[in-house]
Amino acid sequence: MTRQYVEAVRGYNVDIIVTRKATPGWRLLGKHAVRLGGGKNYRHDLGVGVLIKANHIVAAGDITPAVELARRHSYHLLKIEVEVETLEQVEEALQAGAEVIMLDNMSPALLAEGVKIIGKRALVEASG
Repeated sequence: MTRQYVEAVRGYNVDIIVTRKATPGWRLLGKHAVRLGGGKNYRHDLGVGVLIKANHIVAAGDITPAVELARRHSYHLLKIEVEVETLEQVEEALQAGAEVIMLDNMSPALLAEGVKIIGKRALVEASG
């Protein structure tokens, strides 16, 4: 299945990445199968990066304070990723210094606009 997706995006400067979520007890085998199909692996577990989701943004008060708190309380080599649902959130995540922005559950048109706004200022992920 991964190979089919990899072939479908060939030439677009896009990677097919497996989610961190996996069938219990089968994570390593699943990740290996994705690599064999030409895909790449997402992080192995929650400890290898910071992912700021909607509930974290609400708890911190907004994206900027969430990113600031994450920076202050994580070690310096971890990338900070922010999950966003609107173009306004894309702008705020960029201003806050997120290294990765996940465009979550966006329509194809909104996704394209988000990618355009981000440009090369951060890595882009699409989910949903």
